[in-house]
Amino acid sequence: MFDNGAWDFKIDNDRMGRDVDSSRIRGAEELKTCIVAAYGLLGREVLAEMSYWLNDGESEMVGLLASPVEIATDKDFRIFKALHRADKSVNLFVTLRESVGREMIFLRSERVIRVQMNAPVRPPDEDVAFLMEVQQIEERYKRNSQSGGMRNVNDKFKGLQQKAMVGRAENAFRVSEFKEIMELIKLTDWRCWDYLEKIDKKLWTRSHFEGERFNVMTSNAAESLNNALLPARDSPIMVLFEFIRRKLCTWYVSRRTEISMMKGNVPDNIQKILVEQLVLSTGLLIMPCSTWLFEVTHRPTNFGFTVDLDKRTCTCLEFQKLGLPCRHAIAAASYSNMQYTMFVWKDHLKETWAETVRGIILLVPTELVLRCTGFSY
Repeated sequence: MFDNGAWDFKIDNDRMGRDVDSSRIRGAEELKTCIVAAYGLLGREVLAEMSYWLNDGESEMVGLLASPVEIATDKDFRIFKALHRADKSVNLFVTLRESVGREMIFLRSERVIRVQMNAPVRPPDEDVAFLMEVQQIEERYKRNSQSGGMRNVNDKFKGLQQKAMVGRAENAFRVSEFKEIMELIKLTDWRCWDYLEKIDKKLWTRSHFEGERFNVMTSNAAESLNNALLPARDSPIMVLFEFIRRKLCTWYVSRRTEISMMKGNVPDNIQKILVEQLVLSTGLLIMPCSTWLFEVTHRPTNFGFTVDLDKRTCTCLEFQKLGLPCRHAIAAASYSNMQYTMFVWKDHLKETWAETVRGIILLVPTELVLRCTGFSY
C-alpha cells in the first residue's frame, strides 16, 4: 500500500505462506514479530506491512477489486481476528521490505541476492524446492491440458462444422471409424487436420487411449476441483489443507446421502445412458449362435456385430470400452429374456460408488490438543 492510498499486489515466488497461531497474540506489534520469526528474519532490518481483504460485493459488481485493509494498530488486529473467526477465507497478507541504500524495496530472497552478487547459488531450501516442484507439475498439467483436441478447435477453426467432426473422432470406439472421420476432416479443413495430427492421439481419442476411461473424456472434474478451491488458493499451506479437508468432507457426506437414497443398484446417470441404448436397440435383427453368443444386424444396412454376453464384449467395442451394455448387447439380452442391467460392470454399480466415499478425513490435532490428550506422533 502506498502513502497516496493506492495499492498493488505482488506474489512472492520464493517464499511460501506461513501458519501463525493468532489466538495467543495480543497486538499488532506482537503479530509482526511472530511473522518475522516465522520467516527466520529476526535480527534483520525488515519492515512488515500487514493487511487483509474483505469480499466487497458492490465493488465486484462494477468490475473493481476491494482495497486491502491495513493492520497497523491493536484495534485493527482485533477487528481482523473477529472477522477471521467468523470467516476463515479472511486471511492475512504480508509485504516484507528491506532497506537497500536509502530506498525501501521488496525483500529479496537469498537466491536473488547471490545472483545479483554473482556468488555461487546454494541448493534451494525446502520452500523454494517445493515451489519449484509445484511449478514443474503445473507446466506438465498445462501441456497435457492443451493436448485435448476439442479444447481449442472451436476457437481456432470455424465455419465448416469442424468441432462436430472432431467430437465424432474423439468419441469413436474403433480405430477404423476414427481414421474415416479424420480423412473427412482432412478434406474439409486441412489446417484443422494438421493441428490434430500433431497431438498424441492417446491423450484425446477414445479409440487410441491405453486403459479404461469408462466414458470419462474430459478434464472437467479436475477443473471443477480447481474452481472449488479458488477461495483458499492464496492461503497459508495449513489453512489450504484445512479448506480442502472441509470441502471433501462436505462432498463425501452429500454423496453418501445420495447413495443411501438409491432404490436400485444402478445410479441414475448410468440408468439414463442405458435407457438411451434401449431405445436404439429397437428394430435390430437378432440371430443366436449359442446360449451367450449372438449376431446382431442393423436391418437398413445389413451391417452386423457379434455380442458375447458371457465375456461382456461386442465387436462395436462400446460394451467393453464403457463397461455398459451397448444397444446390440441390450437387444441380445432382451431376446434371451435377461435383464440388461445384469451386464453393467461392477465399476458402475452402487457398491463401488459407495466405496469411493467411505473414507473419513479427520481434523489434524493441534499441539495443545495432543498434549492434553497424551497422544504423540
